[in-house]
Amino acid sequence: MNVFRLFTIALIFYLFIGNLFAQYWFQFGARGGNGASQNNGASVKIETVTPQNLTSGSLGFWVGEILSNGAFLQTGYVIENQTGNYPSICTENGCSNYEMLKAGDAEWFYEYFPPNSNSGFLGGIGPDGSAGANGTFHTYGFYSIGNTWYFTFDGKVIGSADLGTSTSGAQVPAALGELANTSTSSTYIKDVIFENLSVYKYGLWLPVSAGYSYIGYGVGSEKGLRNPYGVKEVDNRINYFEVGSGLPQPMNGTELWSLGYYLKIKSKYGNINQTSGYTAYSAVQISAPRYIYISPGIRAEFKGWTGYGIGSYTGPSNITTINLDSNITEVANWNIEYMLNVTSPFGNTTGSGWYSNGTIVHYSVRPLLIYKNRTTRYEFAGWSNGNLNASGYIDVNRPINLVAIWNKEYLVSATTPFGNATGSGWYRNNTIIVISLPKEIINQTAYERLAFYQWSNGSNNESIKVLVNKPINITAIYKKQYLVNIIWENAYSQPINVEEFEIGNSNFSANRSVYLFADEPYKINYVLYKGVKIEPSSTINITSPGNIYVKLSVYNVSISTKDIFGFPVNAYAILSFSNGSSLQTYTNGHLELSNVPYGYVNGSISYLGISQHILLSGGAGATLTFFSELDIGAALLVILAIAIAYFVGMRMEKRREANKQYKQDKNQSQNMQKG
Repeated sequence: MNVFRLFTIALIFYLFIGNLFAQYWFQFGARGGNGASQNNGASVKIETVTPQNLTSGSLGFWVGEILSNGAFLQTGYVIENQTGNYPSICTENGCSNYEMLKAGDAEWFYEYFPPNSNSGFLGGIGPDGSAGANGTFHTYGFYSIGNTWYFTFDGKVIGSADLGTSTSGAQVPAALGELANTSTSSTYIKDVIFENLSVYKYGLWLPVSAGYSYIGYGVGSEKGLRNPYGVKEVDNRINYFEVGSGLPQPMNGTELWSLGYYLKIKSKYGNINQTSGYTAYSAVQISAPRYIYISPGIRAEFKGWTGYGIGSYTGPSNITTINLDSNITEVANWNIEYMLNVTSPFGNTTGSGWYSNGTIVHYSVRPLLIYKNRTTRYEFAGWSNGNLNASGYIDVNRPINLVAIWNKEYLVSATTPFGNATGSGWYRNNTIIVISLPKEIINQTAYERLAFYQWSNGSNNESIKVLVNKPINITAIYKKQYLVNIIWENAYSQPINVEEFEIGNSNFSANRSVYLFADEPYKINYVLYKGVKIEPSSTINITSPGNIYVKLSVYNVSISTKDIFGFPVNAYAILSFSNGSSLQTYTNGHLELSNVPYGYVNGSISYLGISQHILLSGGAGATLTFFSELDIGAALLVILAIAIAYFVGMRMEKRREANKQYKQDKNQSQNMQKG
């Protein structure tokens, strides 16, 4: 339901200048039912009650509603708490026509708010005392012609405004009293009667068929103080109610009237609430179930009816007949019961059942230790409410599922042939425990001993963490070890000193004797030599104490540099190795690199500006050929000799050609002389 407004800040400023710091707008009265929607106007007759002895704020009684486009309008009367000169007409263009109004008198007013407006007071106020004398009744209303709304007092138009719509749409009118712009809720308001709340529809003024209570606050009001003012129907008369202090404060939306007598069934449970209209003096049967199951673990037990009105019934019967000699309200009374469900997967429990709210109940479980078999058992650990005792008391003030909690426990048996292992006993499921040996080594001779080999579960650590999620029977296994000395060799069976090595799951420092299990094949995972991990991919089997020889992929690498005639040349080498190290040196015709891991050499060798790349591995060597200064000189001499030989040959050829021509010329001359 929309909260109706009375007096904007601007109106409050003009009318109630003495209460600038007040913060509360208390509203109380009635609103029409849904049948009053889609109207073109509303009106109500209101009793003028003066004076009201105001000490804070101002007091108004009015009829108003929100329109379909969000505009708002209202009309009624207002009582000032201070005498002063007030503007009597205000529009969006400003205020004019001031009136001198006397505190305690009542004046009619009308007010409107265009859609989405944040304007101050827009409307008008009548002259001093214009709402009539104390005890008189006057009709206040408004209606539309097109989009123009006309405000009336006792049928006379007192103002108008174009509000952009001609209908209220889904909204309904309200007839309210309002203590506005106040700082206190202690002001006593004399009761004021409203009657004949009507709407303008189909060109007719029609009574509002049903009215509902509203007690709340105006727009922008503080809500720290409870609204103390109420509303009630007067003498069961239809559409005739009063507002003020000391009156009932029904829940908002409570029906105040409808045509004929109504029977209102009110029940907190069971979905039997209803408000129905009946012919006066008729007999109506009412009924309620004995139990209503509200939700799992909650039920309501019917305790009886409490009736209000002439002909109502008050008593324990859940089915009865009443006579509607007036408006009647029947209230179903219930006793709430909660289910206490005491359960346990083991043993026997007490305490389960339905109990009234607040009942103190004793609960328990027995026995507290249950063996499933020799290695599995259950031990009582407490209750789901935190109680660690086998029994207790609980306040049943809600549905309660009280569950006995048990710990599943398993037996752990850890044994060893030498001493007693730690860790045996009963443990809760999913507990992580530590099982450890008293002795790891049993010495026998200087070269032989018994050593812990592994646990029967396959773990080879003498101290192990075990997740206990089943019964565990674990035994320590010991085996014979021999002291052996591992001798590492290069590819040529020459001993070398390594930095470290790893055999099986064990890592050892370099070049020392180690104990290894007898008749146990050991894989040599790697050997660290010159910073390079060498993986020999070999396996050793220890059968007695002594020396073990293992060859590694370590090679000597030879690099030779010579000229084309086979003479050595001193080339410059820049080389890198598998351990990331590098070497820059001269070859002097031959470079010998000792014990190179994997025989890996990568780099370049240059001589007289000519560079050659090499990449060697696996013990391979390299011979590189370069042009030396001698090679270049010899090549030049050969070229010169070839040139000289060519020149001499050409001279001799020309001489032979000249002699041949001479002979031919001579023979020709001799022949001519003879002729």
